[in-house]
Amino acid sequence: MRAARLFPLLLLFYPFSLVTVAAGLLALLLLLAGVGREVLVPAVLWFFFCSFLAVYLITRRALRLFGFQRLFLLFLLVLGLLSVLSLLPLLG
Repeated sequence: MRAARLFPLLLLFYPFSLVTVAAGLLALLLLLAGVGREVLVPAVLWFFFCSFLAVYLITRRALRLFGFQRLFLLFLLVLGLLSVLSLLPLLG
């Protein structure tokens, strides 16, 4: 019975896990391509932020139903703030 209650949560976290793995793969590929750190960090953070935002918007109703909407919204806001802050070295 307990496993049946956790299964929807596993399905809910799966897209967020895929986004995290894809952002890590992008970082690895950019490192292997020799991209500098000043370009790599903003590129990966903005990719992660946009992908996470898309998945959040799609799963917002389910997150609200299970009580995780505020947690993921907070993570999304922190990720957006880090993405904006990562652009500061490129400006100066």
